[in-house]
Amino acid sequence: MKKTLLLAALAAFTTVGAADIKKAPTATQVYSEDFSLWTSGSEAAPDTTDMAQDSTALNNIMHYPGGWTGLYAYQAGGAAYFGYDNEHGPGYLLSGPIDLRGEKNQGVFRIKFRVKNLNENAQGQSFQIFTMDLAKSQMRSAKPFTLAENGTWTDVEMVSAGGTEQTGFMFFAWKGLIVVDDMTVETLVYALDAPENVKLTMASANGLTATWDAVEGATKYDVAFVKEGDTVGKMTVNTTTATCTLGEAIVPGETYSVMVTASDDNGNDSYYGGASEEFDEPGGTMTAPVALEGTYISGEGFTANWQQSDYALGYAVKTNWHHEVTDETEEFTYINEDFSNLPETGEEESLQIMGSLDNCFSYGGWTTDLALVASGLFCTTNMYKAYGFPGTITSPKLNFSNGGGKVNVSVMACSYADDAVLGVQFLDASGNVIESSKQTIELAPMAPALQTVQLEGGVEGGQIAFTIDDAAESGDLVVWMGIVVGTTLNHGEIVDMPWTTVQADYDQIAAEVAVPWGDKDYVKYTVTGIFNDEYQSEESNEITVVKNPTAIKSISDNGAQAFVSGGQLFINNPANEQVSVYQINGSMVQRPTTAESLSVSLQRGTYIVKVGSKLFKVRN
Repeated sequence: MKKTLLLAALAAFTTVGAADIKKAPTATQVYSEDFSLWTSGSEAAPDTTDMAQDSTALNNIMHYPGGWTGLYAYQAGGAAYFGYDNEHGPGYLLSGPIDLRGEKNQGVFRIKFRVKNLNENAQGQSFQIFTMDLAKSQMRSAKPFTLAENGTWTDVEMVSAGGTEQTGFMFFAWKGLIVVDDMTVETLVYALDAPENVKLTMASANGLTATWDAVEGATKYDVAFVKEGDTVGKMTVNTTTATCTLGEAIVPGETYSVMVTASDDNGNDSYYGGASEEFDEPGGTMTAPVALEGTYISGEGFTANWQQSDYALGYAVKTNWHHEVTDETEEFTYINEDFSNLPETGEEESLQIMGSLDNCFSYGGWTTDLALVASGLFCTTNMYKAYGFPGTITSPKLNFSNGGGKVNVSVMACSYADDAVLGVQFLDASGNVIESSKQTIELAPMAPALQTVQLEGGVEGGQIAFTIDDAAESGDLVVWMGIVVGTTLNHGEIVDMPWTTVQADYDQIAAEVAVPWGDKDYVKYTVTGIFNDEYQSEESNEITVVKNPTAIKSISDNGAQAFVSGGQLFINNPANEQVSVYQINGSMVQRPTTAESLSVSLQRGTYIVKVGSKLFKVRN
């Protein structure tokens, strides 16, 4: 959800101050307090009477009496000393109401005072000043200042907007034991009013747009875009909108701000108007990427290509590999996972994962009921087994009937707290355990070891499930370092399986996909735009990439089929979708038409056949 901050609160997130103002405004002092009536005690030995406990006594020693309140406020020989209590925290003072609207009701003001830190255990501590609308009991702005070394005065100055008829100032240090002196407050009146109704929106994956209402008399506007306090773009425009292109993608959850100052041709200007946002959802509808023809096809893989999605901060290229054995036998590896693709976490943070493991595994299609990622390690746990989360990880559905229904499963893993037993078993096409296939692996705590078991009885559309069958009574973690699943395939057997999911940055339109494919293999891929875990685009159209087009005469998908015979292209289209044919260079051979079957005469070459949203490659 977007978060729009009050104009006055911008002072807490920006570094704009008096030095940024092009022309000095008219300043009128409306308050002055030098604490000269706070005569008791001294800085070294403050009077221990808390003046804030008696509002009458407190206001009697103020030059601007009326409404002052506070806590642990002590006299210190002509200055105010704020104490500290372990139960109630630091002392503070809150002024009475001050009219800071100014002559033109712009509400811009400047406050100055001096602060000295006397807390020996808090070098360089933070001093905080809050601006309050006392009539509404509402905070208007907040700004911290880092104090100089102990015993040294720090001159504090803050310029802000949002002054009201009853503005109050509250100031204190988080760890207390400070002295405050020489406070003055001025209203600032500018020749031009500040821009109002400033709004900041997400224009693209790396673009921000600001809009505001026109200011009477202004001929141009200076605009500054800020990310987490750092300026990322500046420009001058003569319209009431400005767009900034960032050098990186927008980061969800981080604060972005804009400040707009109006000026005229005579050098007059305004105070700034502004807004801040945290973008945790896209700035508009995320369109589906358009997947394009694969390129740079080699024996090691190919390059996937696409047209970008609006507002996508990254892309997931999901692939599916169709492999046919051409030798008499072949040692085939379904999975060789080393967990090198784990998402990053902080040193003391962990990421809980339920469902898809595509962001953790190098191979697509794996799922879990509960897994953890922490400190670069992938873990499963049965600590929440009673709640329906036994810590299972499950492979994608594959044709495990190949190779006589046998696979070798090698696991490099260990338990964390106590000895544990890991179950490894086939599931049938309905997700039920094939009991006769089950094998177990014993794990020792913090002693990773490579162990291999053979499963038998695999079926088409089956899966492999890893379960924690026995662990410490209170539960345990299984720490994974590697999983390898392989088998011996026979001539003509086919494996059709989810392959890798390649992640790409927001500004990429291509990604390399590694595939150890044979001459009769092909890969299908789609592209999805990613904003965050919650917001993703629809999948793109599907593209088929063939390693060796001469070895494959047709590829069938959802009933559609395209194949070449005797220089003629034949297309079967039982769904009666729109059909078109292109040369590999993009030239159209067959205009879009609808027919359940179609034949087209071809010259020698490679062609792309589009049936509905599906694309096929054929070669004559």
